[in-house]
Amino acid sequence: MPQQIPGFVHCMKAISKTISNDPEKLKQQWDGQILTADFWIELAMDSKRRIEKNGQALLKNSRRFSDQLFDGYNALFAVHCLQEYSKQQEADSKFKQAVELLFL
Repeated sequence: MPQQIPGFVHCMKAISKTISNDPEKLKQQWDGQILTADFWIELAMDSKRRIEKNGQALLKNSRRFSDQLFDGYNALFAVHCLQEYSKQQEADSKFKQAVELLFL
């Protein structure tokens, strides 16, 4: 659903910015997850860098979008952001349903 990409990228950038601005807060809240808080922070910071580096190209080129945001372990953070974006009012109902079917 290409029309959802700008909103999703904005949401992902906001989540990654929040984490990278105050990593200690995340570390304090981290509880028994499979991944360490430090690794999650690293994924958030890497995603933020990729979004800033690629900018509008992420919105125009689906290959770049998927290569930059859903490659390797970054996909873990991207899926988390997809789930968070699907909870927002801006996300369309079909998108929300697709995220639920695929990831919940």
